[in-house]
Amino acid sequence: MFLPVVLIGFYALRALAPPRAPFLWLLTASAVFYAWPHPPHLGVLALSILLNFGAARALSRTARPGLLLAAGVAGNLLVLAVFKYTPASALVPLGISFITFQQIAYLVDTYRGDVERHELGDLALVVALFPHLIAGPILRYNDIQPQLHASSRRPRHDLAVGTTLFVIGLVKKVLLADGLAGYVAAVFDGAARQGPVSWGDAWAGALAYALQLYFDFSGYCDMALGIARMVGLRLPLNFRSPYKAASIVDFWRRWHITLSRFLFEDLYFPLAAHWTSRAGRYAALVVIMVVAGVWHGLGPTFVVWGALHGAYLVVNHAWREWRRARGAGAPSRARPWTRPLAVLVTFVAVVVAWVFFRAPSLAAAFAIVRGMAGLDGGGVGLRAFGAVEGASARRGLASIAVLLGVVWLTPSTYEWLAASAPALDPVSGSRWQWQPSAAWGAAVGVLAAVGLYFMLSRKVEFLYFQF
Repeated sequence: MFLPVVLIGFYALRALAPPRAPFLWLLTASAVFYAWPHPPHLGVLALSILLNFGAARALSRTARPGLLLAAGVAGNLLVLAVFKYTPASALVPLGISFITFQQIAYLVDTYRGDVERHELGDLALVVALFPHLIAGPILRYNDIQPQLHASSRRPRHDLAVGTTLFVIGLVKKVLLADGLAGYVAAVFDGAARQGPVSWGDAWAGALAYALQLYFDFSGYCDMALGIARMVGLRLPLNFRSPYKAASIVDFWRRWHITLSRFLFEDLYFPLAAHWTSRAGRYAALVVIMVVAGVWHGLGPTFVVWGALHGAYLVVNHAWREWRRARGAGAPSRARPWTRPLAVLVTFVAVVVAWVFFRAPSLAAAFAIVRGMAGLDGGGVGLRAFGAVEGASARRGLASIAVLLGVVWLTPSTYEWLAASAPALDPVSGSRWQWQPSAAWGAAVGVLAAVGLYFMLSRKVEFLYFQF
């Protein structure tokens, strides 16, 4: 019931009240949303916003901003560490990881001179805006703040675009992602309990998790951008068909885009500026990706996941430098089969790393990886994959095949809606474009009914909520 109440209040105030009133309403709604699980955490959020606002104002006025920036970044990271990695983590404030990175980005942008006007109310709304609060995107203050002072001239169109984005995201989550959850749990929990995993179970479980996480996070991103667009706000693109990437570098330009941008623009480049040798730059890549792993979770599996991606990036950059040294041609002039092969190799590397991201322990992760490599002698059986209650191995394999086809062969949500500029970032359009028409309205209505049915008939939890 929360979203309808927010929208009714927003549009009523937009029609009857001063221009700033609808956004004050959004800030109030976001505060309620944040406080709902644990009201005292609202005080933590408010104090964090106040301290970072004060630090940013001081940064813009001091003659020695470097020390103040370092202190501000350290303070934010200390808060994150206390809540996420100490006994206090039993009650972690909602979205604390994303809020911390967003506040650091605000300080860094102020240090660079990219913030023209500091407004406490605007900062509070940018940080606490409820559509992106759980899992991003990480918002840049200077991207959103100007939108808070410009009223949309096409509210009905915004509402139609936003609703379409939201409904598509809902169906991705509750129908596609959650439909794979049982198969994923069967394989990964089985590896944790029993050890050796057959080749068939290992690959089926790893692919099922890769697709579950893909549609879970893709659906969340659609829903976040959709809710924001319903109230006339465009958020940055955070997900752009990452399994179509032809390299790991390209993958990180497509998966959790705002997190990648933060990690590389605000952490890697300053680090690489001091570690100027080739070995230093490669070491910085590994350090940054291990930081990304630890940010997701403190366990050793996340460290390995981050280190794997760091190693992948090192290999990718070394390969590019080797090709440039040999004067090799651009990838676009390569043989027709090279890009599909590069996409497949990249995808397999990502799937292997996802095993460590999902596994409850290193032992379970290595059991699955050994099974994928055929080293445990378990044959090609699908014992765990076929033991899912109310389903069958054949049905699970068919789901994986269909969803891989969707991932690789169909346009993204944003390409379908490209003509309506669904995000801050420009998007190239597909051949078939969404239009605010009766036919599209009926189709979205059917999808909404399907999504709501599955949402109300099963437990729904976003995978990224745990991070």
